[in-house]
Amino acid sequence: MTINTTKTLRQFIRFGLVGLIKTAVGLGIIFAAMAFGAHYIVANILGYGVGMIMGYRLGKNWVFVRSSPENRVVLFVLCLAFAYACNLATLFLSVEIFKISEFVAQVLATIVFTLVSFLGQKIVVFPISQ
Repeated sequence: MTINTTKTLRQFIRFGLVGLIKTAVGLGIIFAAMAFGAHYIVANILGYGVGMIMGYRLGKNWVFVRSSPENRVVLFVLCLAFAYACNLATLFLSVEIFKISEFVAQVLATIVFTLVSFLGQKIVVFPISQ
């Protein structure tokens, strides 16, 4: 498999822009929910739920530009479920084991989620040879 680096770079930049928007919205929801007394895990679920809805639409139609809908939603949800499991593991370990601030841990977990999500979407959900 040959990798088109220009196309991949363009996708990564677009993914990053979408990610910045989703992250701002998601962290806003997370921090607001925590400020109103929600448990940090519940707050995280709310923020990522909204981001997941935004991400599928923008990923399919703008980042990876795929017109074929078959099996993409299921693969997208599975990809994000895996990325989210990595996120929650990072969050839990950061707060409970390493005693990092819940707010800093949310940012660290977001970075892990972003990297795992991009790779999963690029390789599995919206592959070049569809």
